[in-house]
Amino acid sequence: MGRLLKIFILLPDKPGALKEVVDEITAANANIVEVVHDRLSLDINAGSAGVTLSLETEGEKSAQELIQRLKDKQIQFKLMT
Repeated sequence: MGRLLKIFILLPDKPGALKEVVDEITAANANIVEVVHDRLSLDINAGSAGVTLSLETEGEKSAQELIQRLKDKQIQFKLMT
């Protein structure tokens, strides 16, 4: 893991759900490079949204901090890279 990080998160499709994730990304001083928001795929249940985030961090330490912040907030995610 280095400066670039890609994660997939399955969120409830409700106002503010993505903001909680973005707040943690901001707190870890990471930059969002790309967001892919998917509510229509067959493998995503109704009431949920899949979000793939491409992120740029300051380096390995910053990436680890972000991952720990997400875990601490019990945000379930999958590392894509």
